[in-house]
Amino acid sequence: MEEPAGEYEFPEGLPAFEDEKRFRLSTPASIRPLALLESAATPGLRFVCILVEWLVPGYQLELNDAERVLLAGEDGVCCYALITFPKQGAPTANLRSPVVLNPGTRRGIQSIQSESRYGLFVPLRDEAPAEGPSC
Repeated sequence: MEEPAGEYEFPEGLPAFEDEKRFRLSTPASIRPLALLESAATPGLRFVCILVEWLVPGYQLELNDAERVLLAGEDGVCCYALITFPKQGAPTANLRSPVVLNPGTRRGIQSIQSESRYGLFVPLRDEAPAEGPSC
């Protein structure tokens, strides 16, 4: 499997950031299992994320035909949940709208899972399991 870190093209950008077409994924050792998704064009535009498998082993992603085309395939895709840090309360992860990366094609999308059983504000665990998932 391809290494998920690196630069990705987002043909449609991200919701509310449609003009941002290129992002870099990095996984600094100091924040693992968290990762950073940073705009390649706009300094300071970054999102903290985590592989959804850290939070929900066996996560079921449902891509539509248009999303498969944008990703140029779905084999070996990695799903990341964007994390929010509210002023009050614990950080949460958005499992309903994961960022989906295809390391083989270096393409990405944010997939809105409108019929999903997964939540928008899923609390993060206090500690990660000893062995995490691989993408």
